[in-house]
Amino acid sequence: MLSGQNPGVPNLVSEYGSTVTERPGSFQPGWGNILDAPGGNNDPWNPPTWRSGHIIWCGFDHGTVGGRPLATMGIVDYFRIPKRQYFWYVEAYKNGKRNPEEYQWPKAGIPAKLKLEASNTILTAPDGTDDTQLTITVLDKTGQHINNNVEVELSIVSGPGEFPTGRSIRFMPPSNDMQSDISIRDGMAAIAFRSYHAGKTIIKASSPQLQDAIIEITTQGEPVWNANDKNQIVERHYKRYDPTEEIKQASSMISLALNRPVWASSTRQSTDPKHVNNGDLTSIWEAEAGDQEKIWSVFLEDSYCVNQVELTFPDDKAYRYIVQIAKSDGTWQTIIDQSDKPVLDKTFKANCDFGCDITNVRVKFVSECAALSQVRIGGVSVSSCK
Repeated sequence: MLSGQNPGVPNLVSEYGSTVTERPGSFQPGWGNILDAPGGNNDPWNPPTWRSGHIIWCGFDHGTVGGRPLATMGIVDYFRIPKRQYFWYVEAYKNGKRNPEEYQWPKAGIPAKLKLEASNTILTAPDGTDDTQLTITVLDKTGQHINNNVEVELSIVSGPGEFPTGRSIRFMPPSNDMQSDISIRDGMAAIAFRSYHAGKTIIKASSPQLQDAIIEITTQGEPVWNANDKNQIVERHYKRYDPTEEIKQASSMISLALNRPVWASSTRQSTDPKHVNNGDLTSIWEAEAGDQEKIWSVFLEDSYCVNQVELTFPDDKAYRYIVQIAKSDGTWQTIIDQSDKPVLDKTFKANCDFGCDITNVRVKFVSECAALSQVRIGGVSVSSCK
């Protein structure tokens, strides 16, 4: 919609601007300087009187199948550290400034020590519902923040609690290596800490040849921490997501049809098309007598690369049928043909590369008897197949 077109209803721009950058980024709005805008209904950046405003896309870096570039569009990074663009908006809306002199970005120096801070040092609940954000800063010998990126490890010296990876976590300088996905950038790193026991926790930030930093976090409530409990905390080593691994494991992912929308050409009384993909083998669907189509169909609600089809029948009658798939263009294609071979087993399984961009699957009976107990479909999302 053009900015000058008043729709006559309250509205706002839900996706204004877009900047793809890792932290620290640059001190700029990302798409048009709203402070330089002349105003009026023809100005795309300065909202007219009939528009409540615009929301920048987006607030935080986030996980997405679109890959790293699409994921780094936030004004705050994965670890909840603001990028410089964040401070532009703070100044623009709070103080009306565009190039505030008070912002002194860190420069390169000689690392000497670490600073470790917490958003709060008291956790009120030992059940994972309260946490604290720990921030590590690289300092020179005068205590100034510098932008040097050094390897840093956070570890729990004593007491309860854990990081996403367990009792310790390591931050690495940016690189293409998997370990640097947990990164330190612009001389800063951050992570969440939480505890499932009450007690005092001593946390240490360390880096080779640098002075350590220590902080104490207190968790209130019950149960109280016992030193032996640390053996119960599992170390969760970070592993970068690899879509090819998902494809390799697709043989075990056979729940694409579960509780998806279904349709049938007819339904005999006391049966239901939804019985076929509800996970219950005791419930069935059966076509009415005289139905000339005898079809059961499921919509997968997304596009998938399908490699498994499993049909379970309520009995061992001589069922004859074909299985068809439809892609996003709506055309149907037969992938399994059992029209000339009566299936006497209660379960039929087929494992094959049936293709990608599949949105619908249907079973079309050519035998007089037409009934199903369960249909299970396996595969992975189209984005993982590419």
